[in-house]
Amino acid sequence: MSLLGEIHKEKIPNYDQYTVAERAKTMGTFDQRGQTCGIYALAAALKTYTINIPIIETAGEPGPKILGASSMRYEAKHVLKITKIGELFHAKDVVTLAKQYGHVAEVKRVETFNFYQTISLAIRKNRLVMIPFYPKDSGHPDPSGGTDGGHWCLAIGYFESTLNGIYKILVTHWDRFLLLTRMTARTVTRT
Repeated sequence: MSLLGEIHKEKIPNYDQYTVAERAKTMGTFDQRGQTCGIYALAAALKTYTINIPIIETAGEPGPKILGASSMRYEAKHVLKITKIGELFHAKDVVTLAKQYGHVAEVKRVETFNFYQTISLAIRKNRLVMIPFYPKDSGHPDPSGGTDGGHWCLAIGYFESTLNGIYKILVTHWDRFLLLTRMTARTVTRT
């Protein structure tokens, strides 16, 4: 599997051939600061429902109060106590944080043989999918399913080449769009 960084989705070859969830077409990207990949991915997903929540509090500025907190990170750290500095390692913690903002998310265990089909079906249903993966291991999906220190990205589209069997998933991670190919992940969190 490869993780190919692209700053703008328009720079991705054959981007017009990707099926992208309607909700994500005008989503754009925004900066991630620190170890907040799960919060970033969840905030990006919620943004497509027009739920705009600050990811992390700005130093010296309390920011808008949301459920009594200044940011998703603050809520996760100080109210829910599911993170120490902003990281979310467990899929169940992503679901807990989503519920704080009135959104329902679910965890689904996916086997290797049907990973691509599961992601593409969710996107065809206008859903977005959070995927745990290991950034230090060439971006390979996390075989423990988001329970063992994996990293998070948000799948928003897919591409299938019927000629050569290549499958690509379009994701957002940090402040860019990336392509995941030859998937082997086992667990996803649908939002």
